Amino acid sequence: LRGGARACAWSAPLSLPGQVYGRLYLCDKPGGFDDGDVTVVLTLAEAAAVAVENARLYREAREREQWMSVSQELTTLLLSGAEEDDALSLIARRVRTVAHADTAALILPSVGDTWVCEIAEGTHASELIGVRFPARGRALTTLAHQTGLLVESLARLGPALYAPMLHRGRGVGVMLLVREEGAAPFTHQDLEIAELVAGQATMAFELADAQHAQEVATLLDEIGRAHV
Repeated sequence: LRGGARACAWSAPLSLPGQVYGRLYLCDKPGGFDDGDVTVVLTLAEAAAVAVENARLYREAREREQWMSVSQELTTLLLSGAEEDDALSLIARRVRTVAHADTAALILPSVGDTWVCEIAEGTHASELIGVRFPARGRALTTLAHQTGLLVESLARLGPALYAPMLHRGRGVGVMLLVREEGAAPFTHQDLEIAELVAGQATMAFELADAQHAQEVATLLDEIGRAHV
């Protein structure tokens, strides 16, 4: 606590164990502050810190709930027999909203060894679709290491988040979330949940593989009957 008897201002930290949120200042009290004001300021600072922490926890709980809602929606869509592209487009659209991102993109394998942004939603979608991502770039490094990445700022953009999409132990894509320049950076909690959703998104590939296998089996069966 700063100040003293008859001081013109008092301040106290808004803090809880291991975390300081700011300071509470009281100024310009007629006649100055006395020692009796110390208890009041400390009590107010503690109450304010608790309120800030509760608000943070509530926000995190709400965000986690929204992420889980995306997962449930995706599962329902896939089990209903939706096409792979439709499912992936839904992922990009819904994740962008829940993550408070301005742009969401899915980077998928293309011809040969190239990786291209196949699906994008949001502000910079038209700029990203069709863009090739280099082998030594952040996206494919994320995929190679099978772990997500937070970036404070991309060139001409803002904060970014990369989450690998893994299917049966192999990388099948990368989820890229971007905010505008000057926006708040993504948090490690954002990354943790984005990785979970990206992992679930690979159900689209699982079902596509199963559907393809079924189609091949049906075709082979028809060929076999035709030669009987």
